This record gives sequence, C-alpha cells and structure tokens, in this order.
Amino acid sequence: MFYDIFLALCIQKNVKPNNVTKAIGLSTAAATDWKNGSIPRDITLKKLANYFDVPVEHFKVQTDEKTQSNIQFPFTDEEIALIIAYRSQPEVQTAVKRILGINSDYIEIYNAANSEENNPPKTSKIFKGEINKMKIIPFTDQDLK
Repeated sequence: MFYDIFLALCIQKNVKPNNVTKAIGLSTAAATDWKNGSIPRDITLKKLANYFDVPVEHFKVQTDEKTQSNIQFPFTDEEIALIIAYRSQPEVQTAVKRILGINSDYIEIYNAANSEENNPPKTSKIFKGEINKMKIIPFTDQDLK
C-alpha cells in the first residue's frame, strides 16, 4: 500500500521512482524494495514528504480491517514510464494525441474537393473555440449554392 501512494506521487510529479530515491540519497534498490512490500523508515518518510511537499501522514496507512485494501496499483512499470514521459514532454503531446485519435484542441474538417482535377480532399483544422463563432457550416456541396 505504501508503494501505491509513493507511485501515485511520482506520477503526479512526473518523475521516475528510481530518480526520487537517488534525489533523497538512497540507492535505486530502495524503490524495488518498496515495490516488494518493504516500508521505509521514519527518516526516509520525512525525506519523501519533503521531496513531494506532503505531510508525513500522507504515507501512513491505517492497518485496521476496514481500511485495508487488496487493490493493487493498476499500471505496469512500462505504463508508468509512458505516463511520466508523456507528461514531462509537452512538445510531443499533440503528436501522441493525433496517433491515438484524440483531437482535443481542434476539429478537422474537409474542404470542398476539386472534382475536375480529381485531387483528394484537403482538410483544415479549426480550433474548438472558433467553431462556435461560425454561423453556417455547409454539410454538402448543395449547401454551398
């Protein structure tokens, strides 16, 4: 359970667990130990709390049956690395969104095709904030007349 909390903070701060352990003066093996169920000492918890700017109590887990959980963190190490890389590199986020088909910033529309030259239709990108300003959007060639 400690590792889940630690990992969530790493993702939130866009940093790899091994980099955190190095930053607070521990070996990278510490993160592996925590992943395998080890709980850090109080002095290490204080260093982690300072690093993440959270109270030490943030890491404390109640052990009574009502609050104990068997839920494991839902991401693999590779997925966590991808999330951290994505968040830490805003310059690639647009490309990743496009690959995944997530176009949150703009809407892609087709321009009218030139049927005489038989060229493929071209597209234009219109930012979502601008689309509401448009009064008429033709849906077919008939609407253009």
